[in-house]
Amino acid sequence: MAIRDGEVLNTIYNLDKEKLMTKPTPTARVAKSMHYLLSRSSLDVSGINLDSVIEPRFVNKLENAGFFEEMNRPYGK
Repeated sequence: MAIRDGEVLNTIYNLDKEKLMTKPTPTARVAKSMHYLLSRSSLDVSGINLDSVIEPRFVNKLENAGFFEEMNRPYGK
């Protein structure tokens, strides 16, 4: 965003913060949606097994290390 006004940015953030994911865990629903969209423009994508794409390991490592809890503290979520 090109907006530098802190008051405007805080207002935008406060309006949308409940919609933001604090833990971006991959889900089957999102993977299926992306698979559908990508397969329309690339035949290579249509043959991909979605179970091999959904990998929560890295998000789980961050969670176990307390990363999300630490990030939620200053942002009030």
